[in-house]
Amino acid sequence: MSARGPQSPCRRSTLDVVTTDLPPSTEHGDRSQPTWMIQSIVRLAAILDLFTAERPIWTEQEIVGATGLSRGTVYRFCQTLLHVGYLDAAADGGYRPGPRAMTLGQAAILGMDIAELARPTLIALQAELQETVNMAVPDGHDIVYVIRLRGSGLLDIRLQVGSRLPAFCTSLGRAMLAQLPDEELTGFLDTADLSPRTEATVTDPKVLRTLIRDIRAKGYAVNDGELAHGLRGVAAAVRYPTGRPAAAINVALTRPFRPGEPEQELGPLLRSTAERIERLLIGEDRTS
Repeated sequence: MSARGPQSPCRRSTLDVVTTDLPPSTEHGDRSQPTWMIQSIVRLAAILDLFTAERPIWTEQEIVGATGLSRGTVYRFCQTLLHVGYLDAAADGGYRPGPRAMTLGQAAILGMDIAELARPTLIALQAELQETVNMAVPDGHDIVYVIRLRGSGLLDIRLQVGSRLPAFCTSLGRAMLAQLPDEELTGFLDTADLSPRTEATVTDPKVLRTLIRDIRAKGYAVNDGELAHGLRGVAAAVRYPTGRPAAAINVALTRPFRPGEPEQELGPLLRSTAERIERLLIGEDRTS
């Protein structure tokens, strides 16, 4: 279920769709509506649409007031949703989203095209920095580039959308690895090919585990010549609401870092940009 705030002028609720896009109806239906319209599903969606991250608990009386449905209808729908696991009982007789609703919401998020959502934000970041900006997603022991916006400098390494690199020695990969539980991270390091790409590549699993835990604490990853000579990067993970990595974004440089640049400038900027994309993933910060 999306973690949305109160309805904004640019987004209509399920009941708005019923009342503005379709002929007027009553709770018992209206023959002038399209024959494919199933009113019970419309009412059900109107109830579920009320539950947001800002307001996850509703009582039956509050649902009646918000939807205009009768008390009996609300009671039957809520009890049915409770029985099948889409709602849970909350304190004071209210309801909150149940585990099956969370599973459905996660499936919806996984089906989104994260590159399409993130592209305008990353184009703005590239214009601001005038450096190469990338986004990659995890795939097994690798990362796969899904956005690549070149800066004015030419990079030493040939990469394009669809290119794959090992996760363990890239800023993008390490930013995503830092979001994994320790047990899963250990399994990754035990099974990944940790062959060095340059003499600077860290390949010791114990050292890598320490580096990745430090990235988890800071919120961003820094790579200096471990993938290719002269190539540097700073990255931050884009996380699903569950905390698992959906993708990572980075800035790639062929010039040396300025003093304090990764820690004071690029790291915080990428973390805030990643958080903006995370809000887009759950339906916030959209203009339409």
